[in-house]
Amino acid sequence: MTRRRLCLGCLFTTLACLRSKALSFNPFDKALTSVVKRPQFESLVSERFGKQTRVEFVPDDTSPAATQAEIWRWAASIGGGQGSMALGLGPATTERDGARLAEMLNDALFPHASEAISVVKGPVIGLAAPAGLALEPAFSSSPESIDPMATRARMKNWVLRTLVGLKMCPFTGSAEISGVRLEDLGVTPAPILYQETPADSLADLMSGFWDTADRMLAAGPEGCSSIILSAPSYDARWLPWYREVFPALEASVLCSGLGRTLGIVCFHPDYHTPEAEWLRRHRFGHMYSAAKLRAWAQSTVEDGGGGGLLSELAALDDEEFGWFGGYMRRSPHAMVNVLWSAQLEAAELRRDSENLYVRNLKRLVSRGRRALQIDLLAEIKGISADDLEVKFPEVVLEIEASEKQRAMIDTPEAPEKGEEVSSSNGPETFTVGEKVLLVEEDEDVTSGALGVVLGYTDEGLVEVDFPEIVLEVEATLIKLAAPSPLPTAAKQEEPTAEKDAMVEPFEVGETVSLTDEDEDVALGTMGTVLGYTDEGFIEVDFPEAILEVEAGDIKKVPWEEKLAAQAQAAAKAEEESIDKELVLLEQKVKALREARELAANAAAATGEPAETTENPLTAKRQGRRQGQAFDVGGSEPSCRKRPLAQKWEKGTSKAPQGP
Repeated sequence: MTRRRLCLGCLFTTLACLRSKALSFNPFDKALTSVVKRPQFESLVSERFGKQTRVEFVPDDTSPAATQAEIWRWAASIGGGQGSMALGLGPATTERDGARLAEMLNDALFPHASEAISVVKGPVIGLAAPAGLALEPAFSSSPESIDPMATRARMKNWVLRTLVGLKMCPFTGSAEISGVRLEDLGVTPAPILYQETPADSLADLMSGFWDTADRMLAAGPEGCSSIILSAPSYDARWLPWYREVFPALEASVLCSGLGRTLGIVCFHPDYHTPEAEWLRRHRFGHMYSAAKLRAWAQSTVEDGGGGGLLSELAALDDEEFGWFGGYMRRSPHAMVNVLWSAQLEAAELRRDSENLYVRNLKRLVSRGRRALQIDLLAEIKGISADDLEVKFPEVVLEIEASEKQRAMIDTPEAPEKGEEVSSSNGPETFTVGEKVLLVEEDEDVTSGALGVVLGYTDEGLVEVDFPEIVLEVEATLIKLAAPSPLPTAAKQEEPTAEKDAMVEPFEVGETVSLTDEDEDVALGTMGTVLGYTDEGFIEVDFPEAILEVEAGDIKKVPWEEKLAAQAQAAAKAEEESIDKELVLLEQKVKALREARELAANAAAATGEPAETTENPLTAKRQGRRQGQAFDVGGSEPSCRKRPLAQKWEKGTSKAPQGP
């Protein structure tokens, strides 16, 4: 009788809570949605759009990114003679969320349609598409343009050439790892996630984007630093890429609630910075305008950084500012770059965007428009720049003819990399793009620092791009870092680690490993490059000693090996710490045993029983096992055992369980 009353009371309480919506979430809310709310939603859809309406549901407990992927997949199936369709969203979706999603899909897919996707307001919020709604036919691309392996190879070569080689992104360490040089700000270098999509329609592209973003979010910042998502079907479609794809990405990211988690950047083979009017409404993912870049360059000149190439940069017209700025966003394929917003904020603490973009522009101007166009076309065709000039001379001639028509009056062209430039006041002659070492220490740059020659100033000083700052120095204060030139592609020699080490200079702060055993340092030990000596040796700081070695005695350490070594060192340090703690514990136990033995021996000599210290907690437990009342602090019992039947009679809220 009593148990029946209890069960009925629980049932009425639960029903009352459900009726008053006091339980916003409870263990059987998911079951309630499946058993009650979804059939009600299907019935509501049938009444409004007909019994033939196909109804689907987003699975429960779906992540925000996966939910967006499901929504875009549903949108991709609209039309095609399937009649009206409906999609039930998750239980957490509000009416306002549904309205924003419907607006997003209508603006992106049906901007001029007489009918549109609408919100279904019921026990479950959903979306519905009428039977007359249909998507535009997808753009058909050639099979050759969507070869996944070739696409990924092109994108990795582009990362090496631009982000790493031209230092467009100082936080990309290689074609595989990004997020470097930010460890002290809490950023862990992690792999770059490369993904290719054959999507030739906006809805398919968006669902593929969110599938990839969901993988990145699941891996976390320590498992994935960024995404490079290539869409070759859009390579020849720049207009829809920036007028349709990126506005849809912006709306979708905001609807997902991940606007403060993910950062999106736009790249394309034909990227041109959109007009100022468009950027005022759609800044998302795009390069800064030519006017903004010009203002930054002019500000740098006014702050005392003028002269030489920087003065020439500030003198460029808007067309050239737009071209070089747009080139920062040109890639072999249409590409969406996804980054962590928190890491972008950390990078902003390390870099100054204004100075970074000005330095990037200077590097591009020093490389020259002709060379930059040839480099990109060679990547698109999957060959070297030298082979492009041999196999496709008509393409090179077309580029040269275009540059001649564009030649500016009274403005000298920037020297190409490899073109010799001389100074009227300096005894040395250096080449643009040549790597040099600083001989005398500067207040901002240490002696032996590695830099790249950008050109000469009007006063005859050599302009050198060092990692810390761009300096204008006299020719006598720098020297060539590597006297032997890099091997050309014509030799077609198999690259080896030894050859690379001999011809490529090492940067200050770079991690290297010893390839030739020394009496003080073991083979394979990692160290940090400190600089170069006057004799051309490389000074490396190893844990055991600082050595001056030849370039052939060390090799560069990939970030994967460096991270593994750091993890191994941390594990070893932790193991040593545990070993020390164990030794201390053993010493304490030994001392305690010796003290007890001395006490026992003393008691035996006097004939008195040895005193033993009893653990009060142990004694208390023993007393309970014997069914006794026990008080550690006094003789009076602190508790007494009462029979279970008596306890129930006193009106406790819980029925007795068992005898």
